[in-house]
Amino acid sequence: MDNGHVKKVDEMVQLLKDLFETSKPNNFSSKSCVISVPDSQTFTCILNFPQHISKKELKNEVQKEAEKIIPFSFSDLYFDFRIIQKSRNGFEILFVASKREIIDTIIDIFSKAGLKILAIDFESDCLARSLISDHIANGGIFLIDIGAKTTTISIFDQNGIRMTENINQGGNYFDQQIAKKLNVDLMEASRLKKELGFSADRKEGKIMFILQAAFLGILEAVNKMNEYYKNNHGYYVKNGILAGGSSLIPGIYEYFNDNLNVAIKIVDPFKNIDIDDLHELSYDSIIYSIALGLALRGLNNKFLLEGINLIKNNKNQ
Repeated sequence: MDNGHVKKVDEMVQLLKDLFETSKPNNFSSKSCVISVPDSQTFTCILNFPQHISKKELKNEVQKEAEKIIPFSFSDLYFDFRIIQKSRNGFEILFVASKREIIDTIIDIFSKAGLKILAIDFESDCLARSLISDHIANGGIFLIDIGAKTTTISIFDQNGIRMTENINQGGNYFDQQIAKKLNVDLMEASRLKKELGFSADRKEGKIMFILQAAFLGILEAVNKMNEYYKNNHGYYVKNGILAGGSSLIPGIYEYFNDNLNVAIKIVDPFKNIDIDDLHELSYDSIIYSIALGLALRGLNNKFLLEGINLIKNNKNQ
């Protein structure tokens, strides 16, 4: 798997079969699945429409507006949308699309593995479902997902996702910067990042200085998004949550809180789930947030039916 692209289809099919046959502590009782596409492989935007547009006209109007923004032909995309807010002046639509070649490959793989896809979601919504439900009452909140290859910065409020941006920097980029500056291989660079992080006391703070420089692009993006949000909504976003593997870098929460006018909080996605076996995952529980968000959608019929589903209009599903 490379940024949403499956390189070895047959191996992925076998991996899924093995997963369902060897699952613990119990075997899966269903062959139905809810899955997600990486945010780096989706196009997300908010569209505004006047109140007089009817439901019958809405799909065509959404497509017309989205075509002005999306840099691909609609024939090459799967897309879905939902109304997220209504007012006297009209309503707002969340629009999400992904390239057909990616979705078709996913459908093919799961079909060959004997599995039924109920919905294909996008990752930011899955993260929000598992991480921010209890933290959104006091205005908007940042969700900063620092993955291996990309970082996705999103703002959510009580109506759902408001804006999102993908940055081509993640854990691999941080490793590359450490390797380059210290003249070590990538494996050693990754070890130093995970062990020392933003510590100023060890290795003369060399790793800290490298990471500080590497993270500047992410900080700048957060600040720019916050200014844009304030100009459109009248107030700044004051809270945020980190997710993704790089959120485990030592000292990263202190670094973000020292350099942003946003209070970055630590959230355990398993805190409201009473399963003893999950306590073993408490240290790195954040990396299971997307999987948990997908599971929560599958368990809640309202989430399942009303959320974004990129295969909703696909006749083969």
